[in-house]
Amino acid sequence: MNNPQPLETIKKRIKTDFFYETLLDGINCGPFDGGCVVVANAIQKAYGGELYVLVRYNGIVDHVVVKIGTQFVDGDGIANDAGEMLRR
Repeated sequence: MNNPQPLETIKKRIKTDFFYETLLDGINCGPFDGGCVVVANAIQKAYGGELYVLVRYNGIVDHVVVKIGTQFVDGDGIANDAGEMLRR
């Protein structure tokens, strides 16, 4: 995705009270305590991209993000590579 506009829109929307309140009211969790799948699916439906699952060495799923172009997106924002996503 060469157009940065969707990524800027995502960054603005995930930093709002409405975003967190909707998750808590709708599924009783936030973007990092079980809601990451819901967030990733919503981002993918709205903006495209591919879902990526971050798995621990023991096979337990730890997090789900969306890769849009060369960037990874989750409920915390945008990372330029997987290493940056994991360091947050």
